[in-house]
Amino acid sequence: MNHITWLAILIMVVALMTLLRNWFAARQTDAWTKAGAEVGLTYFGRDNDLLAQFSNRHLFQQAKKCRAECIEGIRGEVDGREIIVVDLCVPPSSMNRRNRYWKAVTVCIVSAPEMELPYCLLRPQVPVVDSLGKLFGGQDIDFVEDEGFSKAFVLQGTSELSIRSLFNANLRSWFTGHEDQRLYFEGSEHVFLLHTCKMIPPGNIGTLIEDALGIQRLVSPSESEALNQPNCSHDDQHDAEQRQPEPTYG
Repeated sequence: MNHITWLAILIMVVALMTLLRNWFAARQTDAWTKAGAEVGLTYFGRDNDLLAQFSNRHLFQQAKKCRAECIEGIRGEVDGREIIVVDLCVPPSSMNRRNRYWKAVTVCIVSAPEMELPYCLLRPQVPVVDSLGKLFGGQDIDFVEDEGFSKAFVLQGTSELSIRSLFNANLRSWFTGHEDQRLYFEGSEHVFLLHTCKMIPPGNIGTLIEDALGIQRLVSPSESEALNQPNCSHDDQHDAEQRQPEPTYG
């Protein structure tokens, strides 16, 4: 074959790849739009302002390090709570050895004014790795009365007392009952993030939203229950936010 023939083939391949990429992107947009309509949320396209809005969250800090982008998602209100579900993806141009294990994750962000969460992170436990981590001083808040929960998850945060109060028997039972979903939870003040550390197809995000709302109900006590919570002023909590420990993700 001569050079002109090879050039023509190359052009055809590039054109085909472009068509396939556009076709897949259109299908994803339609899938997100349909998924949002089913739960009363509105589709939005690329929105990297979210990276700045939640820049103090560990997940979004990791996303920034990996040069991830907020590709697309859905947002709105469900049961009076602000919900954002978005795909964080590392573009191919930014792939390198540092982030080859962190390519994409679908995260659900819940905001509710009645929540007053201490800064905390919960993730599935990796037995060998986390056992070594404890030997070297890694934080893990255990509950001697709930061995099943403590074996299944690593729990970290700034105020152990407040975190123990938050993770009461009901909340621990909920997470233990969903252990097979390998959920990651990060909460602080009026906002928490929930994800599985991987991308979820738009058609399956209803489950993630249901899980997030289930957690939200458990961490938003009624006024009578709130009276039994430890007294922690907003200023104390704000000071604790400034002393966030570096969490470890297995």
